[in-house]
Amino acid sequence: MGKKILNVAILISAFAAIYSQYVKNLELYNYLKPLTTILIIAVVVVFGKRKPKKYFITVLTALLFCLLGDTLLLNNNYFIYGLASFLVAHILFAYSFISLNGINLNIRPLVVLLTTGIAYYSFIYKGLGELVIVVGVYILFILFMCWQGINLYIKHKGGVFLAIAIAVSLFLISDAILAYNKFVQAFNYSGVLILLTYWLAIGIIANSTMHLKNTK
Repeated sequence: MGKKILNVAILISAFAAIYSQYVKNLELYNYLKPLTTILIIAVVVVFGKRKPKKYFITVLTALLFCLLGDTLLLNNNYFIYGLASFLVAHILFAYSFISLNGINLNIRPLVVLLTTGIAYYSFIYKGLGELVIVVGVYILFILFMCWQGINLYIKHKGGVFLAIAIAVSLFLISDAILAYNKFVQAFNYSGVLILLTYWLAIGIIANSTMHLKNTK
């Protein structure tokens, strides 16, 4: 019952944050955005299984970096630091997936991800300015994280691994929307889409700590 209550609290906080951002109530949004991520972290702390130990620790640490990134991105002047925080989070998420079964070298998903990533990077390139290299590096790491998450499902086929594959895909979509909105053209409802896909992604990964067992 406690798990359901906490997840419902996350949904309420997330939708309240999304609404406050949409109606430009920034004071409320600045509280609710980190609060939502804190509640997601609480899922891992309170209900996450401590084994596999590496998965638990790295997912928890990655989510803490997500929280740091969330807080930094509340101020546009700290965008580069927020980006760096999420870069570390992606590296940690990738490591958490690798810790379950070693690095998975299934090439097919990588080809699709790299092709898509290169095409999208080329699409947003003109708007990147001084961030050309930084964003390029960031894209490579999120693609790597996504590749390892998807490969877990391809290898194991279990429900929790499908959830992880969906989560990493949502994370990729969230960052793609954010990049388009920031570097190409701002559009209505971008904040709604970015936050919805992002919190779904990390919420699913957080909940995966309750269901995973060692796969080695």
